[in-house]
Amino acid sequence: MNQEPVSPVAIRFVNVRKHFRDRDVEALGGIDLEVFQGELVSLIGPSGSGKSTLLELLGDIGDEGGPTEGTIFIDGKTPGRIKERTRLRDRFPRIDLVPWYLGF
Repeated sequence: MNQEPVSPVAIRFVNVRKHFRDRDVEALGGIDLEVFQGELVSLIGPSGSGKSTLLELLGDIGDEGGPTEGTIFIDGKTPGRIKERTRLRDRFPRIDLVPWYLGF
């Protein structure tokens, strides 16, 4: 059986920017981040620094869609692809959870 090697990187942000058009605010600018399998990461910063925006982008639950620029990968897939595949499976009526919680 030919299996693809599992990457040690679980989450990858590649030059992710988020600009909210309705408020003319750049919430995130040029984020490059790698979170490895089994690694624990904390987001710490003052109010308005982009912590919630980063998590909304990761879960594909933001008000204005995905990142303005850049790409986010969770185990090599985009959050939107993971969300769509989960909905197609009809496991839950609406899913806003990351894949390791769902066990796939």
